[in-house]
Amino acid sequence: MKKSLLIVVVAALMSGCTIPRAAFKSSLMSQDSPQYHLVDVTSALTVKDAEVIPETRLDGVFLTPDWPWAQLTQGDRLHITVLSSGGAEYLSGPSNGDRVDFEDILVTGAQTVVVPYAGTIPVQGLDMTQLADEITRRLSRVVLNPQVLVTLSARTGAMVTVQGGGGKTGRFPVDSHINRLSHVLAMAITDNTGGEMTDISVTRQQQTFRVRLADIDRLPQHDIALQPDDRVTIRPVTAFVTVLGAAGVQGKHPLVTRHASVIDALALAKGMDDALADPQAVFLFKHHESERAKQHMRKPNIYHVDMSQPDAVFRARTLMVDDGDVLYISNASLTDFAKVSAAFGAFLSGGQRAL
Repeated sequence: MKKSLLIVVVAALMSGCTIPRAAFKSSLMSQDSPQYHLVDVTSALTVKDAEVIPETRLDGVFLTPDWPWAQLTQGDRLHITVLSSGGAEYLSGPSNGDRVDFEDILVTGAQTVVVPYAGTIPVQGLDMTQLADEITRRLSRVVLNPQVLVTLSARTGAMVTVQGGGGKTGRFPVDSHINRLSHVLAMAITDNTGGEMTDISVTRQQQTFRVRLADIDRLPQHDIALQPDDRVTIRPVTAFVTVLGAAGVQGKHPLVTRHASVIDALALAKGMDDALADPQAVFLFKHHESERAKQHMRKPNIYHVDMSQPDAVFRARTLMVDDGDVLYISNASLTDFAKVSAAFGAFLSGGQRAL
């Protein structure tokens, strides 16, 4: 009699209780909600707003012809040799009979060089052969039959700046043979295994070209020709997806590829909890898409994936996951029964001890 009375009392008390749960039940999701659109992920679904691979476009400033590498530029250091049939000893500098060498001749910021007896010579637009011809013309008034040879000692003016947190930083030289973006990145980046999540940007004349490191290898048109004074920035991309509910490991998981799908997110969370998850109730909340929907005064989409079907893996692979997205796995209905049974048993065992 006492046991029956105890059961009745316990049942009455529990009837007013709420079953504890960490989030909402899947049964609360409605197709006609005024707050959102519930979209079932099928093989025919295309999610335009969820596209995470933006088209990379080149501004015209990056499509200019190759830099005239033969032309002299500020910072270049030259070695000038003068040969003559006579009179070379009158030239300043160390001479050896009818030969004289001028070392470390600097191309100044004004795009000029100063050569003894030849004076100050503008070099903008000139290459070494043209400069040698100009020096020869000027020295012909001083020495007999001058022959001039100009060679490049150091090209310290033609350099690009590499900055950021994904590799070596500093100033790197470029010339007619080493002037592609991939050439400089090969010198700056020692580990390119994370190419999918490494952002490369090149700034020139206040215009910026941005591309992922992996795309430079995959698409040759993105391996642009660099110019002196370009600025290359290397930035590791950090992106996370949050997995909640009946997952193997709940939490914020870093994405290792920009092409991540719902399947990848589930794998990062160690799959679904076999004892708790409802495979028919997997939902994706897309952060950037909801922000755009808010700006355009329209309802956001919530994507529903039924993982209980054999073809669910193929359908889940078509739905991309981006930074800030939330993947929620609902508990199975049977878990409510298990929670009630456990609570009911705890009440009964406690009541029996009291009696």
